[in-house]
Amino acid sequence: MPIATISDLLKTVESNDLIGRAVPRLEDERLLRGEGRYTADFDWPDQGHAVFVRSDVARGIIRSVSTDAIGDVPGLRLVATCMDDAVLALNPFPALGEMPGQRTRQRPVMARGEVCHVGEILAMVVADGLETARDVAALVEVEIDALPGLVDFRKAPDDDTVYLWQHGDMARVEAGMAAARWRVRISTPSQRLVVHPLEPRAALARVDADSGHMELLTCSQGAHKQLEMLAPVFGIERDGLTVRTPDVGGAFGIKLQAYPEQALCLLGAKLTGRPVKWVGERREAALMDAHGRAQWLEAEIGLDEEGRFIALHVDNVADMGAYTAGFAVFTPSTSGTKVLGHTYAFDALAARVRAVYSNTVPVDAYRGAGKPEIVYAVERVIDEAARVSGIDPIELRRRNLVQQDSLPRTMPMGQVLESGDFPALFETALEVADFAGFSARRDASLKAGLLRGIGIGMHMHCSGGFANERSVLEVHADGRIILLTGTQAGGQGHATVFAQIVAGRLGIDPSRVVVRQGDTSILADGGGTGGSSSLTIAGHNIVRTTEMLLDEAREQAAAALEAAAVDLTFEAARFTVAGTDRSITLFELADRVELSTGCDYSGPNATFPNGCYVAEVEVDPETGAVALQRFGGVDDIGRVLNPLIGSGQIHGGIAQGAGQALLEEAVYDEAGQLLNGTFMDYAMPRADNVPMFDCHFAPSPTGMNPLGAKGAGELSPTGAMAPVVHAVLDALAPLGVRSIDMPMTPHRIWEAIRTVRS
Repeated sequence: MPIATISDLLKTVESNDLIGRAVPRLEDERLLRGEGRYTADFDWPDQGHAVFVRSDVARGIIRSVSTDAIGDVPGLRLVATCMDDAVLALNPFPALGEMPGQRTRQRPVMARGEVCHVGEILAMVVADGLETARDVAALVEVEIDALPGLVDFRKAPDDDTVYLWQHGDMARVEAGMAAARWRVRISTPSQRLVVHPLEPRAALARVDADSGHMELLTCSQGAHKQLEMLAPVFGIERDGLTVRTPDVGGAFGIKLQAYPEQALCLLGAKLTGRPVKWVGERREAALMDAHGRAQWLEAEIGLDEEGRFIALHVDNVADMGAYTAGFAVFTPSTSGTKVLGHTYAFDALAARVRAVYSNTVPVDAYRGAGKPEIVYAVERVIDEAARVSGIDPIELRRRNLVQQDSLPRTMPMGQVLESGDFPALFETALEVADFAGFSARRDASLKAGLLRGIGIGMHMHCSGGFANERSVLEVHADGRIILLTGTQAGGQGHATVFAQIVAGRLGIDPSRVVVRQGDTSILADGGGTGGSSSLTIAGHNIVRTTEMLLDEAREQAAAALEAAAVDLTFEAARFTVAGTDRSITLFELADRVELSTGCDYSGPNATFPNGCYVAEVEVDPETGAVALQRFGGVDDIGRVLNPLIGSGQIHGGIAQGAGQALLEEAVYDEAGQLLNGTFMDYAMPRADNVPMFDCHFAPSPTGMNPLGAKGAGELSPTGAMAPVVHAVLDALAPLGVRSIDMPMTPHRIWEAIRTVRS
């Protein structure tokens, strides 16, 4: 299967088309010069600073929140507690979707009657200075009768169940399992993670004294989604609140939802009549930002005599944390199950989810939103099936891949998989990884006293998030094209790729396209950024909007040139009457008439990017230390619009997946206290934890959108975990170690080695 390097892609692009070119990011110079404007960089006149008093117990009855010790403090503007009428008048956050039979526990802006997790807000202090607010917050006296809390969500009783959900033909699965030659089961966690985007959450709020109109500046993945969640909290119509989002320093899913701090800053501004600002600290982020993953999966697979996959069943216990916040209820069920079985041809599939409450931070969608967990569990049970059956794991996968001639194929949740060549992609990945040369590398490691292992895994994501997307294009006489979009960049390079789409069709330099986003006052609606939908939905819509603009401009140009529209040619932003020298540019036209058009998204929004990765590790048997030595593979993200940005998305996601496999885990004690909530304690991948990635693209463009793009942002973290885990277990197999849970830390590996040796 041909693979595409950056240089290959540059050679194959038509000269008049910017799509596919490695255009350097237009936003980088500004950001690298320190000219980015993040929420914390903004200040409004006469603003106060908010500090929050948080619960230090995971569960308990609130007896009192006293402000008696505060006294008269210069610069103090407000102390509001969870027992105040103004706070109690606020509605809880709306539940974003429900599952059948769901028992919803909506998140309040402050604890109501009881606390349900460490870090839950009990009071807010607003003062002229941040230090004053901190000092006053320390004087708020809280009395809580602590109760036993639930931390290990697998032990959740029935009355802590959020919902039970099952999908697929379970009778057919059971019949297939009964007929199987081999029936193999594994249990594995996808452990709870603290997401830790580089930019902590922040908010700056004000309320107009005359009209009561609210305004919020905050980091998010979509200003319109914030508006959707915050307006119901105050019981107001959407036009009573404007939300703006400036530059965003990372999000990965957790900035899609609105949080109590944002609502309380708005309340503080309303009560004080002055702006209120809050910038989260890293310890607050660990205590209040939505956590990721937090699932326990059991996967069972049935194989016939020839090693053909008959049936697959995945049983999942998913932790919601203390409340059903954000998109948590969708993540383990309808979201993850979209890729159940992913690239393999199973006869029967079924999934079951039991979602439960615990006294921990609420969980939400995190890069991949359920797909990494499902794909990891299935790849792990396939490797175990290879061990049990004696069939080589490479050959077992090869026998069971979905063949290209069987497409289109309906996936478990009803979306259509219509493009891809999984067998060719698989073989190409083996070549990229030099699988044939592994034995020699393993022998060299053994001579150095190290154990070397290799692991492989297929992966797939289902892209397409929110379809309520709108795009607007405006042509300005000064030579600029303004693009308004409802998405929100958090480091992905929207300003470049969206500009490429528009500029390529208009025949102008991409630097002339100005992308504006993150403002509910300039665009009626927008879905935000989630589900790898920036290209598959917003990009698709931008193409349609550009075509509509050209149609409108052609009619206007025909009138200006006193010619028939069909007689006009268009090139390099200029309309010309065929066979003459009479012409007019888009920008000259915009000086005469208003050139602006927009449209809302319509059409299919699901695509299935996929790939195959191979990892190699060395393990020190004396210490348990793991070194990820090689990592490579091939991804099909459809047509690659910008290989530099596409590669960046892939590389970052691999690092996050490898981090979960080897390093990351949110650790609570039995009392519900988070033990590793700082960068000193929480291990995330750094430069020396990963090798140079040898990753390539093997595009099979989708027909689901005019760009042929499938989405890239969440594909690689979905696929990175299993190959790394398989490589470690392969290295330890000669010692008799069969299984280790993620994260595969040196301590866990050392203990596993000592256990089998004893």
